[in-house]
Amino acid sequence: MRPYEFEIRNTLQEQLIRGTIDCMVTIKQNGTTKPVNINTDLIKAYYKQITEVATELNMDTSAVLSALLRLPEVVTPTNDVLNDADFAEFNKVLLAALGNLNQHRIEEGTVLEKDLIKRITNINEQEEAILKLEPNRKKRIKDEINQLLEKMWAKKILTTTEWNKS
Repeated sequence: MRPYEFEIRNTLQEQLIRGTIDCMVTIKQNGTTKPVNINTDLIKAYYKQITEVATELNMDTSAVLSALLRLPEVVTPTNDVLNDADFAEFNKVLLAALGNLNQHRIEEGTVLEKDLIKRITNINEQEEAILKLEPNRKKRIKDEINQLLEKMWAKKILTTTEWNKS
């Protein structure tokens, strides 16, 4: 996939309208054959060493190939899994997935918009209800303050009168 990484990155940037996304592509081979590399230089070096030891020990080397193939780094998986035709198919799937993602984002945005409008409408309705009560609230508070002032004034006059009598 490495040869196609730049193209995939560009496709993601072109198709995604907003936000960021992490994209990881994993390719799994179906079937029994998986592409591998056989390191022939390494297997020859191993074979040379094994035949030298086998000659010294008078051992048979006719069945050594299976053992050589199991040695470290002799057989390694191939990273070049996709050819151009396979990548074209992958790109179709990627574009379809990005289309689905953008559609999901649009639907999600519509749901969020409806929710926000509902909440704003609720706030506006509550504000109207509060504003209807506001004139009564002001009058009630003003009346309560006046009553308290009258009581305090009456108390002060009473206290002053009693002080003057003594």
